[in-house]
Amino acid sequence: DDESEAQRKYIRRTNRKNREAFLYFLDELHEQGKLHSMSLWVELFGTVSNDERFSKMLGQPGSTPLDLFKFYVEDLKARFHDEKKVVKEILKDKGYTIDIDSTFEKFAEIISTDKRAATLDAGNIKLAFNSLMEKAELREKDRLKEEARKQKRLESNFKQLLKAKLNSLNEQSKWDDVKGQIENDNDFTALSSESDRVRLFEEFHRQIVADAQAAAAAAAAAASHHYHHHHKKARKEKKKRKHEKSSSNTAAVSDSDGEEKKKSSTAPAAPTTTTTTA
Repeated sequence: DDESEAQRKYIRRTNRKNREAFLYFLDELHEQGKLHSMSLWVELFGTVSNDERFSKMLGQPGSTPLDLFKFYVEDLKARFHDEKKVVKEILKDKGYTIDIDSTFEKFAEIISTDKRAATLDAGNIKLAFNSLMEKAELREKDRLKEEARKQKRLESNFKQLLKAKLNSLNEQSKWDDVKGQIENDNDFTALSSESDRVRLFEEFHRQIVADAQAAAAAAAAAASHHYHHHHKKARKEKKKRKHEKSSSNTAAVSDSDGEEKKKSSTAPAAPTTTTTTA
């Protein structure tokens, strides 16, 4: 029994030493930058499985190499927020700001020059960069939105200026000819891009010309409609008068015939002569 107990203790001690040796192996991989908080078992299996410290753990009870790997990576991930703070402190001390044009290579180079980086996990450094880049992209997105809103306001004010000062444009009007009328206005100078001014003027000019053409076409259509309506009405009136005249003549003839018939029916009959034979 004592021998069996000693054997069990030996096995347990051996198993523990195997686990400790494997964890030390994981530490080595971490120090070499091969193992970090973003590592996957499938990616490192080729490296891990070729080491005898992995082989010695196979078949023993308790945690497997995969279990120990997962626990190790989870511990590294748990350090992320604290290590991200260290990264931000290093960047602040170095006077380096992450923007949308920043590269991880330059970022990593800046971080590596500080002695505090020696304790940082390579995966957490990458995750910190990704996080800072996301914030930089959001800032850039907000900046572009604000610029677009500002540009829209400037263009709207410039359009109002064109409407107020250049409402007498014609088809032959040119930008260089009318520019002098508005170039001292605040809404002109606020829109600093000459290409934008020209573009908005041309849009405004096209609209003015199109509106004028539409108004002329509408006036012509109205005049044409009035002309045809007037003549149609005149023809209708003429036809009506002709019809009334014809009806009047017909009635007159009918009345004349009626009078003749009436006179004929009321005239006294001629006396009848009777011859007597003696």
